[in-house]
Amino acid sequence: MINSTYGQFFCGNINPEDNGLRSSSDCVYPDDDGVYYLPVIFHNFSADPLFPDEIQLMIEKMQTYFQNHDQKVIPVLAKFDVNGNCFSGVVNHTEVIVDPLDIFVDLVLDVFFPDNGFSAYQDRYVNILVFESFSGDPSVVGFTTNLGREKLYIAYQRNHPAVSDHADAGRILAHELGHFCSLLHPHGDYPQDGCMADPCTGQDMIMDTPIGPFRDVLNSNSGCGPRAFCNNSGFNQSNLMTYGDLPSEGCDDHFLTNQQMDRVSQGLIENHGHLFSAMNLERTLGLTPTTIVNDINYQNVTVDNESFEVLDNITITIFGNVEISNCYYYMGRNTKIVVKAGAKLILNGTTLTSFCNKSIWHGVKVETNGEIVSKNNCKIDGAKIGVNAEYGATRIRLDKTSFQDCETGVKLGKEDGSGLIRNWISRCSIVSGIFAGRDEPPVFLNTKYGLPLMILVL
Repeated sequence: MINSTYGQFFCGNINPEDNGLRSSSDCVYPDDDGVYYLPVIFHNFSADPLFPDEIQLMIEKMQTYFQNHDQKVIPVLAKFDVNGNCFSGVVNHTEVIVDPLDIFVDLVLDVFFPDNGFSAYQDRYVNILVFESFSGDPSVVGFTTNLGREKLYIAYQRNHPAVSDHADAGRILAHELGHFCSLLHPHGDYPQDGCMADPCTGQDMIMDTPIGPFRDVLNSNSGCGPRAFCNNSGFNQSNLMTYGDLPSEGCDDHFLTNQQMDRVSQGLIENHGHLFSAMNLERTLGLTPTTIVNDINYQNVTVDNESFEVLDNITITIFGNVEISNCYYYMGRNTKIVVKAGAKLILNGTTLTSFCNKSIWHGVKVETNGEIVSKNNCKIDGAKIGVNAEYGATRIRLDKTSFQDCETGVKLGKEDGSGLIRNWISRCSIVSGIFAGRDEPPVFLNTKYGLPLMILVL
């Protein structure tokens, strides 16, 4: 929730019993260094559509709060719907639901998903429900249903005046995802759970979180934890699960403690293991043993006759001389290939295409003094800019290469003034996209090799 008086972030989960994971009496959780991918889907019941850029910013913000430890929780926007079809990760429902009560949300889901149809979504995704507003306390921004409920979801009020941008929304959803993963508030949700409460059993059942005051006095400089200070003995406003100011950055970059992350792991394993099973990750994200899941550097290597899926938000960086021959790369949302200065990338009979249903990836970016050669029926599909050459890029050699469903097929920076012919493009086609050259006619139209530029724009 947001308290309009103090401008603080509150949420609707206040009962420690709600999160379904009681610890042992000493609040010790097993150490864990696992990586947990969680498929996420948005159900939009608000008046305005949810746009891909908006969703991606929220997902990226959610990811930042769970990845500063050995173990990581990585929410990823789903690529396949419950029927196995490619989709955007968003279901925009036709009717706008205004001001639902907490329990009324369940009734809404019964209407939109009859015959227990919502269970198919629970089996596959973390479900985030987006509404215009909530009934009851006007400060409510989000809440997470209890494990005892039949329907499990995160509910979020999209247009609350205290949420200024998508980063704020991402932080709120990350806080609610913490509850989904069995985290509680470190501060006292009830007066008796305040300063004098046992740090284990009295508040969040975690020993290394700061003892916080009762939530109604978070703005006070008295008691056990003045929130105006970072990392003091009583209160740490940077912790994701407190009701700190928005955004919570400012104290440090560890928004969850080590034991909070261990509790997250145990909560996921005990309550949500089906979401990150190999079968579910393949059917919702297309995640397989060949999927590239982290940023990767290629340096002075040849990749031949391989096929890869690339997870969202991944960068493949090229150093030295790299050749990729007869390969398929299925690029996730917001992925990109970057050819660094002094590096050379050769694409030989290779296809770089969007992973699913024309989800936009960023394309190949050639930095200043980098070089790219593409030949022998290469295909670059579904990119924001297929090949994007910076000012002074050493050489762009594109022959028998097609660009399809790219917002821009090829974009060239200005020449560096040397008068040298640096770019050679022949026998290429751009389908359903544009060619973006320099302000004046590009000089490579008639190259010293006498080969004409052949670009087909349909």
